[in-house]
Amino acid sequence: MRDAQFFCEHIQEPGGIAKLDGITQKLDSAQENIRANALALRNRLKELAASDADLPIRLVRFIATRCFLVVVWTPDDEAAFRIFSVLNDRGLDLSHADILKAEVIGAIKPDALADTYTNRWELAEAELGREAFKDLFAHIRMIHEKKKQVGVLLTAIRNSVKPVDAPTAFMDKKLLPYSKAFSDILSADFESVIHEEEINNSLRWLKLIDNIDWIPPAMEAISTLRQKPTDLARFLHDLERLATSLMLCRTPPNVRIARYAKLLDAMQNGSDLYAQSSPLQLSATEQQETVDAIEGDVYNANRFNRRMILLRLNWELASSKPKIEVEDVSVEHVLPQNPDATST
Repeated sequence: MRDAQFFCEHIQEPGGIAKLDGITQKLDSAQENIRANALALRNRLKELAASDADLPIRLVRFIATRCFLVVVWTPDDEAAFRIFSVLNDRGLDLSHADILKAEVIGAIKPDALADTYTNRWELAEAELGREAFKDLFAHIRMIHEKKKQVGVLLTAIRNSVKPVDAPTAFMDKKLLPYSKAFSDILSADFESVIHEEEINNSLRWLKLIDNIDWIPPAMEAISTLRQKPTDLARFLHDLERLATSLMLCRTPPNVRIARYAKLLDAMQNGSDLYAQSSPLQLSATEQQETVDAIEGDVYNANRFNRRMILLRLNWELASSKPKIEVEDVSVEHVLPQNPDATST
Protein backbone atom coordinates (compact mmCIF):
# COMPACT_ATOMS: atom_id res chain seq x y z
CA MET A 1 0.00 0.00 0.00
CA ARG A 2 2.73 2.47 0.91
CA ASP A 3 4.41 1.75 -2.46
CA ALA A 4 1.25 2.41 -4.49
CA GLN A 5 2.03 6.10 -5.02
CA PHE A 6 5.59 5.30 -6.09
CA PHE A 7 4.30 2.66 -8.53
CA CYS A 8 1.66 5.00 -9.93
CA GLU A 9 4.07 7.91 -10.39
CA HIS A 10 6.98 5.95 -11.86
CA ILE A 11 5.28 3.08 -13.72
CA GLN A 12 1.67 3.86 -14.56
CA GLU A 13 1.80 7.57 -15.38
CA PRO A 14 3.09 8.59 -18.84
CA GLY A 15 6.77 9.46 -18.66
CA GLY A 16 7.07 7.90 -15.22
CA ILE A 17 9.68 5.31 -16.14
CA ALA A 18 11.98 8.07 -17.41
CA LYS A 19 11.99 9.47 -13.89
CA LEU A 20 13.54 6.27 -12.56
CA ASP A 21 16.90 7.15 -14.11
CA GLY A 22 17.11 10.32 -12.04
CA ILE A 23 16.54 8.71 -8.65
CA THR A 24 19.64 9.08 -6.48
CA GLN A 25 18.26 8.65 -2.96
CA LYS A 26 18.24 5.27 -1.23
CA LEU A 27 14.96 3.41 -1.76
CA ASP A 28 13.46 0.71 0.42
CA SER A 29 13.70 -2.84 -0.87
CA ALA A 30 10.23 -2.92 -2.49
CA GLN A 31 10.69 0.36 -4.37
CA GLU A 32 14.21 -0.59 -5.42
CA ASN A 33 12.83 -3.84 -6.86
CA ILE A 34 10.16 -1.89 -8.77
CA ARG A 35 12.85 0.41 -10.17
CA ALA A 36 15.27 -2.40 -11.07
CA ASN A 37 12.59 -4.51 -12.78
CA ALA A 38 11.16 -1.58 -14.75
CA LEU A 39 14.59 -0.49 -16.01
CA ALA A 40 15.53 -4.06 -16.90
CA LEU A 41 12.35 -4.47 -18.95
CA ARG A 42 12.85 -1.11 -20.64
CA ASN A 43 16.44 -1.91 -21.56
CA ARG A 44 15.45 -5.33 -22.89
CA LEU A 45 12.73 -3.77 -25.05
CA LYS A 46 15.29 -1.33 -26.43
CA GLU A 47 17.54 -4.27 -27.35
CA LEU A 48 14.64 -6.02 -29.09
CA ALA A 49 13.71 -2.86 -30.99
CA ALA A 50 17.31 -2.42 -32.13
CA SER A 51 17.32 -5.90 -33.70
CA ASP A 52 13.75 -5.80 -35.04
CA ALA A 53 11.73 -2.58 -34.97
CA ASP A 54 8.40 -4.46 -35.25
CA LEU A 55 9.14 -6.89 -32.40
CA PRO A 56 7.96 -4.66 -29.51
CA ILE A 57 4.69 -4.01 -31.35
CA ARG A 58 4.14 -7.73 -31.90
CA LEU A 59 4.89 -8.34 -28.23
CA VAL A 60 2.23 -5.81 -27.18
CA ARG A 61 -0.30 -7.42 -29.53
CA PHE A 62 0.51 -10.85 -28.10
CA ILE A 63 0.00 -9.64 -24.53
CA ALA A 64 -3.29 -7.96 -25.44
CA THR A 65 -4.78 -10.90 -27.34
CA ARG A 66 -3.13 -14.09 -26.10
CA CYS A 67 -2.55 -13.57 -22.38
CA PHE A 68 -5.36 -14.26 -19.89
CA LEU A 69 -6.09 -13.48 -16.25
CA VAL A 70 -7.19 -16.55 -14.29
CA VAL A 71 -9.05 -16.00 -11.00
CA VAL A 72 -8.74 -18.81 -8.44
CA TRP A 73 -11.30 -18.83 -5.61
CA THR A 74 -10.80 -20.78 -2.37
CA PRO A 75 -13.08 -21.27 0.65
CA ASP A 76 -10.50 -20.21 3.26
CA ASP A 77 -7.01 -18.75 3.79
CA GLU A 78 -5.35 -22.12 4.39
CA ALA A 79 -6.54 -23.45 1.02
CA ALA A 80 -5.48 -20.18 -0.65
CA PHE A 81 -1.98 -20.49 0.78
CA ARG A 82 -1.67 -24.10 -0.35
CA ILE A 83 -2.77 -23.27 -3.89
CA PHE A 84 -0.48 -20.24 -4.00
CA SER A 85 2.46 -22.37 -2.90
CA VAL A 86 1.77 -24.90 -5.66
CA LEU A 87 1.18 -22.35 -8.42
CA ASN A 88 3.97 -19.96 -7.43
CA ASP A 89 6.90 -21.99 -8.76
CA ARG A 90 8.60 -18.75 -9.81
CA GLY A 91 8.99 -15.35 -8.24
CA LEU A 92 8.95 -14.36 -4.58
CA ASP A 93 7.59 -16.90 -2.11
CA LEU A 94 4.78 -15.95 0.23
CA SER A 95 6.41 -15.88 3.68
CA HIS A 96 4.95 -16.40 7.14
CA ALA A 97 5.26 -12.62 7.60
CA ASP A 98 3.04 -12.05 4.55
CA ILE A 99 0.43 -14.48 5.87
CA LEU A 100 0.45 -12.99 9.36
CA LYS A 101 0.14 -9.51 7.92
CA ALA A 102 -3.04 -10.51 6.05
CA GLU A 103 -4.46 -12.16 9.17
CA VAL A 104 -3.60 -9.36 11.60
CA ILE A 105 -4.56 -6.43 9.39
CA GLY A 106 -7.72 -8.28 8.29
CA ALA A 107 -8.78 -8.55 11.94
CA ILE A 108 -8.51 -4.78 12.54
CA LYS A 109 -11.72 -2.79 12.19
CA PRO A 110 -12.75 -0.27 10.91
CA ASP A 111 -10.97 -0.14 7.56
CA ALA A 112 -9.52 3.31 8.22
CA LEU A 113 -7.74 1.97 11.31
CA ALA A 114 -6.59 -1.06 9.34
CA ASP A 115 -5.05 1.27 6.76
CA THR A 116 -3.12 3.06 9.51
CA TYR A 117 -1.72 -0.19 10.87
CA THR A 118 -0.94 -1.45 7.37
CA ASN A 119 1.26 1.58 6.86
CA ARG A 120 2.97 1.05 10.22
CA TRP A 121 3.57 -2.64 9.44
CA GLU A 122 5.07 -1.81 6.05
CA LEU A 123 7.28 0.93 7.49
CA ALA A 124 8.68 -1.55 10.02
CA GLU A 125 9.27 -4.13 7.28
CA ALA A 126 10.97 -1.56 5.06
CA GLU A 127 13.29 -0.48 7.88
CA LEU A 128 14.41 -4.04 8.62
CA GLY A 129 14.30 -5.41 5.08
CA ARG A 130 12.24 -8.41 3.97
CA GLU A 131 14.62 -11.16 5.16
CA ALA A 132 15.32 -9.65 8.58
CA PHE A 133 11.61 -8.95 9.04
CA LYS A 134 10.90 -12.66 8.52
CA ASP A 135 13.57 -13.50 11.11
CA LEU A 136 11.88 -11.13 13.56
CA PHE A 137 8.96 -13.52 14.04
CA ALA A 138 11.24 -16.38 15.05
CA HIS A 139 12.68 -14.20 17.81
CA ILE A 140 9.19 -13.08 18.91
CA ARG A 141 8.18 -16.75 19.13
CA MET A 142 11.18 -17.48 21.36
CA ILE A 143 10.31 -14.56 23.64
CA HIS A 144 6.84 -16.04 24.11
CA GLU A 145 7.45 -19.79 24.11
CA LYS A 146 10.89 -19.68 25.75
CA LYS A 147 11.94 -23.01 24.25
CA LYS A 148 13.43 -24.48 21.12
CA GLN A 149 11.10 -24.26 18.15
CA VAL A 150 9.20 -27.43 17.34
CA GLY A 151 7.19 -27.62 14.14
CA VAL A 152 6.21 -24.82 11.77
CA LEU A 153 6.95 -21.24 12.82
CA LEU A 154 3.63 -19.90 11.52
CA THR A 155 1.70 -22.39 13.62
CA ALA A 156 3.81 -21.59 16.68
CA ILE A 157 3.14 -17.85 16.30
CA ARG A 158 -0.59 -18.45 15.93
CA ASN A 159 -0.74 -20.73 18.98
CA SER A 160 1.60 -18.94 21.39
CA VAL A 161 1.48 -15.26 20.43
CA LYS A 162 -2.13 -15.29 19.14
CA PRO A 163 -1.76 -12.02 17.17
CA VAL A 164 -5.27 -12.14 15.67
CA ASP A 165 -6.98 -12.27 19.08
CA ALA A 166 -5.96 -8.66 19.83
CA PRO A 167 -4.42 -7.33 16.60
CA THR A 168 -3.86 -3.71 17.59
CA ALA A 169 -2.34 -4.73 20.92
CA PHE A 170 -0.06 -7.17 19.07
CA MET A 171 1.07 -4.36 16.77
CA ASP A 172 1.54 -1.73 19.50
CA LYS A 173 3.04 -3.88 22.27
CA LYS A 174 4.89 -6.59 20.39
CA LEU A 175 5.54 -6.27 16.67
CA LEU A 176 6.51 -2.60 16.48
CA PRO A 177 8.60 -2.39 19.70
CA TYR A 178 10.39 -5.65 18.92
CA SER A 179 10.94 -4.58 15.31
CA LYS A 180 12.58 -1.36 16.48
CA ALA A 181 14.70 -3.27 19.00
CA PHE A 182 15.78 -5.77 16.33
CA SER A 183 16.74 -2.87 14.05
CA ASP A 184 18.86 -1.38 16.85
CA ILE A 185 20.60 -4.74 17.27
CA LEU A 186 21.32 -5.28 13.59
CA SER A 187 22.67 -1.76 13.11
CA ALA A 188 24.28 -1.46 16.58
CA ASP A 189 22.98 2.10 16.47
CA PHE A 190 20.91 2.57 19.62
CA GLU A 191 20.22 6.25 20.29
CA SER A 192 20.35 7.66 23.80
CA VAL A 193 21.52 10.79 25.58
CA ILE A 194 23.59 8.69 27.99
CA HIS A 195 25.41 5.34 27.69
CA GLU A 196 24.85 5.30 23.93
CA GLU A 197 28.36 4.18 23.00
CA GLU A 198 28.49 1.70 25.86
CA ILE A 199 25.24 0.09 24.68
CA ASN A 200 26.32 0.01 21.05
CA ASN A 201 29.73 -1.44 21.92
CA SER A 202 27.97 -4.31 23.70
CA LEU A 203 25.80 -4.86 20.62
CA ARG A 204 28.89 -4.85 18.38
CA TRP A 205 30.60 -7.46 20.53
CA LEU A 206 27.43 -9.56 20.60
CA LYS A 207 27.32 -9.55 16.82
CA LEU A 208 30.66 -11.43 16.91
CA ILE A 209 28.93 -14.39 18.58
CA ASP A 210 28.61 -17.39 16.26
CA ASN A 211 24.91 -17.93 17.00
CA ILE A 212 21.76 -15.79 17.24
CA ASP A 213 20.26 -17.28 20.39
CA TRP A 214 21.16 -14.17 22.41
CA ILE A 215 18.98 -11.92 20.23
CA PRO A 216 15.57 -12.55 21.90
CA PRO A 217 16.80 -11.51 25.39
CA ALA A 218 18.49 -8.47 23.83
CA MET A 219 15.26 -7.56 22.03
CA GLU A 220 13.24 -7.96 25.21
CA ALA A 221 15.67 -5.78 27.14
CA ILE A 222 15.83 -3.00 24.54
CA SER A 223 12.05 -2.89 24.10
CA THR A 224 11.41 -2.68 27.87
CA LEU A 225 14.41 -0.60 28.94
CA ARG A 226 14.57 1.87 26.05
CA GLN A 227 13.83 4.76 28.41
CA LYS A 228 16.25 3.42 31.06
CA PRO A 229 19.64 3.45 29.29
CA THR A 230 21.62 2.94 32.50
CA ASP A 231 19.77 -0.30 33.20
CA LEU A 232 19.98 -1.33 29.56
CA ALA A 233 23.75 -0.77 29.42
CA ARG A 234 24.21 -2.89 32.53
CA PHE A 235 22.06 -5.72 31.17
CA LEU A 236 23.74 -5.81 27.74
CA HIS A 237 27.19 -5.79 29.37
CA ASP A 238 26.28 -8.92 31.32
CA LEU A 239 24.50 -10.51 28.36
CA GLU A 240 27.63 -9.99 26.28
CA ARG A 241 29.69 -11.73 28.97
CA LEU A 242 27.23 -14.65 29.12
CA ALA A 243 27.01 -15.05 25.34
CA THR A 244 30.79 -14.89 24.97
CA SER A 245 31.33 -17.48 27.67
CA LEU A 246 28.80 -19.88 26.13
CA MET A 247 30.55 -19.51 22.77
CA LEU A 248 34.12 -19.87 24.04
CA CYS A 249 33.18 -22.95 26.08
CA ARG A 250 31.37 -24.46 23.06
CA THR A 251 28.16 -24.99 25.04
CA PRO A 252 25.82 -27.38 23.14
CA PRO A 253 22.98 -25.61 21.30
CA ASN A 254 20.16 -27.21 23.31
CA VAL A 255 21.84 -26.25 26.59
CA ARG A 256 22.48 -22.73 25.29
CA ILE A 257 18.86 -22.24 24.17
CA ALA A 258 17.60 -23.53 27.51
CA ARG A 259 19.83 -21.01 29.30
CA TYR A 260 18.43 -18.09 27.31
CA ALA A 261 14.91 -19.43 27.90
CA LYS A 262 15.54 -19.28 31.66
CA LEU A 263 16.88 -15.77 31.24
CA LEU A 264 13.76 -14.65 29.35
CA ASP A 265 11.59 -16.19 32.05
CA ALA A 266 13.55 -14.34 34.74
CA MET A 267 13.28 -11.06 32.84
CA GLN A 268 9.53 -11.36 32.40
CA ASN A 269 8.96 -12.43 36.01
CA GLY A 270 10.84 -9.45 37.42
CA SER A 271 13.56 -11.58 39.05
CA ASP A 272 16.81 -10.03 40.24
CA LEU A 273 19.00 -10.51 37.19
CA TYR A 274 22.14 -9.53 39.08
CA ALA A 275 21.87 -12.06 41.87
CA GLN A 276 24.56 -14.74 41.65
CA SER A 277 21.90 -17.40 40.99
CA SER A 278 20.45 -15.49 38.02
CA PRO A 279 20.71 -17.15 34.58
CA LEU A 280 22.30 -13.90 33.38
CA GLN A 281 25.32 -14.43 35.64
CA LEU A 282 28.15 -16.93 35.30
CA SER A 283 28.68 -19.46 38.03
CA ALA A 284 32.15 -19.94 39.51
CA THR A 285 32.54 -23.09 37.41
CA GLU A 286 31.53 -21.27 34.23
CA GLN A 287 33.94 -18.46 34.98
CA GLN A 288 36.81 -20.93 35.37
CA GLU A 289 35.83 -22.76 32.16
CA THR A 290 35.87 -19.44 30.32
CA VAL A 291 39.32 -18.56 31.65
CA ASP A 292 40.57 -22.01 30.65
CA ALA A 293 39.23 -21.50 27.10
CA ILE A 294 40.97 -18.12 26.82
CA GLU A 295 44.26 -19.45 28.17
CA GLY A 296 44.05 -22.72 26.24
CA ASP A 297 44.97 -23.63 22.67
CA VAL A 298 43.52 -20.55 20.99
CA TYR A 299 45.42 -21.20 17.76
CA ASN A 300 43.60 -24.46 17.08
CA ALA A 301 40.32 -23.33 18.60
CA ASN A 302 37.14 -22.54 16.73
CA ARG A 303 37.72 -19.63 14.33
CA PHE A 304 35.04 -17.53 16.04
CA ASN A 305 36.80 -18.03 19.36
CA ARG A 306 40.15 -16.95 17.87
CA ARG A 307 38.70 -13.81 16.36
CA MET A 308 36.73 -12.85 19.46
CA ILE A 309 39.71 -13.31 21.80
CA LEU A 310 42.19 -11.44 19.61
CA LEU A 311 39.84 -8.55 18.83
CA ARG A 312 38.86 -8.14 22.46
CA LEU A 313 42.45 -8.28 23.63
CA ASN A 314 43.46 -5.69 21.04
CA TRP A 315 40.57 -3.43 22.05
CA GLU A 316 41.23 -3.72 25.79
CA LEU A 317 44.92 -2.87 25.30
CA ALA A 318 44.19 0.15 23.09
CA SER A 319 44.50 3.44 24.94
CA SER A 320 41.78 5.26 22.99
CA LYS A 321 39.18 2.44 22.85
CA PRO A 322 38.40 2.78 19.12
CA LYS A 323 34.95 2.06 17.69
CA ILE A 324 34.52 -1.66 17.19
CA GLU A 325 34.46 -2.51 13.49
CA VAL A 326 34.20 -6.25 12.95
CA GLU A 327 32.41 -6.89 9.65
CA ASP A 328 35.51 -7.41 7.50
CA VAL A 329 37.99 -8.56 10.13
CA SER A 330 39.69 -11.93 9.74
CA VAL A 331 42.61 -13.64 11.47
CA GLU A 332 45.69 -14.21 9.33
CA HIS A 333 49.02 -15.92 9.97
CA VAL A 334 52.06 -13.72 10.54
CA LEU A 335 54.71 -16.40 11.07
CA PRO A 336 55.21 -19.54 8.92
CA GLN A 337 52.87 -22.39 9.90
CA ASN A 338 55.45 -25.13 9.24
CA PRO A 339 58.93 -23.70 9.95
CA ASP A 340 62.00 -25.79 9.43
CA ALA A 341 63.17 -27.49 12.62
CA THR A 342 66.55 -25.71 12.38
CA SER A 343 65.12 -22.23 11.72
CA THR A 344 65.63 -19.53 14.33
